[in-house]
Amino acid sequence: MASVFKKSYTRKNPETGKNELRYNSKWYIKYKDENGVWQCVPGFKDKSATYELAAKLERDAELARRGVVDPFEKYRKTPLAEHLQEFKLQLQDKGNSEKHVNLIFDRVKAVADSCTFTFTSDISASKVQSYLGKLRNNGLSIETRNHYLSAFKQFCRWLVSDRRVSESPVSHLRKENSKTDRRHDRRALSDDEFRRLIEAAETGSVVEAVSGKDRAMIYVLAAWTGYRRAELASLTLRSFDLTGENPSVRLQAIDSKNRKGGEIPLHPVVVERLQTWLSGRTVADRNALLFPLRTESGKHLRRTSKMMKRDLEAARKAWLKEAEKDKEEYDRRVASDFLAYCDEDGLFADFHANRHTFISNLGRAGVPLATAQKLARHSDPKLTASVYTHIDVKEQAAAVCGLPAPPLFAAATPQPTAYGLHDQGHVQTARETSPDMAAVGEVEDSTPSVGVAAKRPQFSRDGKTRPVMSCYDNAKGEQRSSFSSKPQVGGSSPPGRASHKPRFCKGFRLFLFQVS
Repeated sequence: MASVFKKSYTRKNPETGKNELRYNSKWYIKYKDENGVWQCVPGFKDKSATYELAAKLERDAELARRGVVDPFEKYRKTPLAEHLQEFKLQLQDKGNSEKHVNLIFDRVKAVADSCTFTFTSDISASKVQSYLGKLRNNGLSIETRNHYLSAFKQFCRWLVSDRRVSESPVSHLRKENSKTDRRHDRRALSDDEFRRLIEAAETGSVVEAVSGKDRAMIYVLAAWTGYRRAELASLTLRSFDLTGENPSVRLQAIDSKNRKGGEIPLHPVVVERLQTWLSGRTVADRNALLFPLRTESGKHLRRTSKMMKRDLEAARKAWLKEAEKDKEEYDRRVASDFLAYCDEDGLFADFHANRHTFISNLGRAGVPLATAQKLARHSDPKLTASVYTHIDVKEQAAAVCGLPAPPLFAAATPQPTAYGLHDQGHVQTARETSPDMAAVGEVEDSTPSVGVAAKRPQFSRDGKTRPVMSCYDNAKGEQRSSFSSKPQVGGSSPPGRASHKPRFCKGFRLFLFQVS
């Protein structure tokens, strides 16, 4: 049984000089925990509240002794900031790059701080949704808001998998459709655009501390290997095998985005250009970086999008200058988005567009999707096919024109309809004669030109269904079954089969054969 008491102490009275017994203002609780060990914990200044706390502690100890415990109580009292730090360590231990770890951590912390989450019990899906609404009001795109939601949901899933909470409070939140709010989609460069880009870069000045010839070589490698900016920045002379039977470039796993590395074969012309470019350089250390795509500190990458924009502007300027003497052609080129950094559809030709060009060229060359996915180093073929493979209208039109041509119909050929084969002349004749024939109820001397019967199953003696659809042929005066190739002359029925009487259907020259 738990006991509630006040701690006592002695203090000397300055007036009398005697020691007096005094009591602490706070009550204390003494109880046995689940292991049978006596524990003493502070309570409250209010005696009734302390008794309630004592009863709770004693009840929890009894439940723990019987094996009924709350495994999340310990983590429920832990501040969320400590959970965040341990989550960050877990991301680092998985081998993620420092940039990725900091990006995820900063996004989760931004959501938690804005929503004032202090403990795991404070996490609320409605508050997270409200925070995403604030981001929308601040002008952030749907894609960016989805990144914040994904990061926080990843953190909550880690809490569940690490047995810190029973369930994720935000598991039901769904991403928005980012296709309705695209801000920076890329496009693939055409062959003519890329050729002019390389020419402009080779004769261009230094941009972002990178010379024109170096930029041209970087563009060629990016468009023929699909390497990203950071991956190109990690290449050394040791990364290339230019003298083997199959020249290639190898990327280390630590420098690859998917942390798998890999080898990409090199085009013979790319090998030739690379050898020419290397011949004008003195590389003392084979492990030294080839391209100056990082700043002097080595912590940041240079703005390659700025390089592309400058070189595209120079290439477009030279392209327009070629047509200065022809005013009509010059005006047409000015109105065109050829070599534009951002085209009429809002698609950008930044540095990452070279990767789009590489994968789109694989598609144009008829490379199978599985091979293109492997060369692009994508985990999902949908990403290769739907995002990075660009097919313009001309290519789509050429594909459609490559289909077999449909058959041509002559003017007098009866056209198929839901009621059978007839042309306008037959329909008109049927409409004119149908009232009289409807009054008579039977076919007179003339034989119909074309007739189709309604499908009505007829069962023979052996239990099998037989067709009852028949039609007349004017030329031969024969009645044919639509499921049989043998004519029945004069409309007579074979022995043992039911006979049929043709009747006109009102409005059209059709026959319904009924079993008599």
